[in-house]
Amino acid sequence: YEKMTGEKTNEFEILLDLSEGEIAKISTPEIAQAVARVRGGKVSLKGGYDGVFGKIKIFSDSEKEKIAKKPKQKSLF
Repeated sequence: YEKMTGEKTNEFEILLDLSEGEIAKISTPEIAQAVARVRGGKVSLKGGYDGVFGKIKIFSDSEKEKIAKKPKQKSLF
């Protein structure tokens, strides 16, 4: 966060104004892609109900695994 925001930019510029490429330069390609998806409304929404919060997913589970670069454990044995 502190690396991304500094003397030259702030949160609002990052979230609203900077291009995906500019964001990738000051952070990571994954963060830049996440901001672009949120801007474009390309997220998965699950509504909340009766005191249960809704959920927003930017990346699918398989995309998260690729980003983390570690395979999901299938079983212990």
